[in-house]
Amino acid sequence: MNIFVNNDYKGVLECLQPHLNVQKVHICGYQEVKLCDWLSSNVLVYLIDIKLSDCVKLESLPRFDQFPLLKRLGLQLLPCIEYIDNNNYPYSSTFLPSLEKLSIVNMPNLKGWWKGEISAESSPNSASFHTKVPCLCQLTIDNCPKLASIPWHAPLKKLQISMVSLQLLDTVIEMTVSHCVEESSSTQSKVSSFELSRMDDLEFMPKELFYYFKNLEQLTPRDFKSLQMSSSLVQHRTHELLWKEFQSLRFLHLYNIPKLEYLPNGIQHVTTLQTIRIEWCLNLKTLPEWMGSLTSLSELSIILCPMLTSLPEGIHHLPSLKSLKIWNCSKLGKRYEEGRGEDWQKISHIPRVNILYLWH
Repeated sequence: MNIFVNNDYKGVLECLQPHLNVQKVHICGYQEVKLCDWLSSNVLVYLIDIKLSDCVKLESLPRFDQFPLLKRLGLQLLPCIEYIDNNNYPYSSTFLPSLEKLSIVNMPNLKGWWKGEISAESSPNSASFHTKVPCLCQLTIDNCPKLASIPWHAPLKKLQISMVSLQLLDTVIEMTVSHCVEESSSTQSKVSSFELSRMDDLEFMPKELFYYFKNLEQLTPRDFKSLQMSSSLVQHRTHELLWKEFQSLRFLHLYNIPKLEYLPNGIQHVTTLQTIRIEWCLNLKTLPEWMGSLTSLSELSIILCPMLTSLPEGIHHLPSLKSLKIWNCSKLGKRYEEGRGEDWQKISHIPRVNILYLWH
């Protein structure tokens, strides 16, 4: 059931009360401070999917713990919401017992989950209550700068964090590791995909990410103003060896990192890498010769990196490389253009080559 509301918001919504067996409710553009009664009356017990978006006047949310089968919850652009649940405390030690996927996006005034939460100042790096979301496996938090904590949850498999406080980032990483210790006596996270973006105060990738996320298969750092990946400190041998901890990493996407001038030397130790995408890194000057040692690399994409002028020699002989994409890198594109570029012959053996340059 998808509902896009305009004009007589609450009246229309009240008239659209769904069948008791409905499993999905999406409400977009609702412009009242309070939701309709039927979504808060404890009758839609079979709901498995709820999404509320663009409800810019909404001041409170329904009690989500009244939906025991709820698997997917999406909350987006709800600027007046300060708490997920307006009660002071959770009703039980288990919250949303079936929830698997949670997305919280563009909620700039969200402070916490329950009004009675311990303040971030008095309890940093910890959840307010040991209330568990036992089945959660995918978590997305984007543009929630005031959010200071999250409930305890099952070991995550997919994690997307953007525009939150450094404190919350630390909390998420710490909690992820703590759950692994509780369940399997291992410090290794089960997270296989991690996207971290738009953390303006973050200067270095957290060391905990290397130590405790060894099972990562996909890593995407993107949209960082201050992230240092090319400084002498990052390129130091000690930091270089941290990359060795990624024993399962197959996909690396570096997107819009303006301070990236050279790839971190540590990446040469991640021999499991199959795909590297470097995109919108306007100050990237060169690619290192050690890329020729990434023998598992099958796909390389370079998009909008205008300062690059050549590929490393070793890359021309990678045994697994099947796809090379060069887009909007005018100097690089002209050099390797099919039939005309001076170095076209060096890449002509690659099965799929896609070169496109529209920007000069």
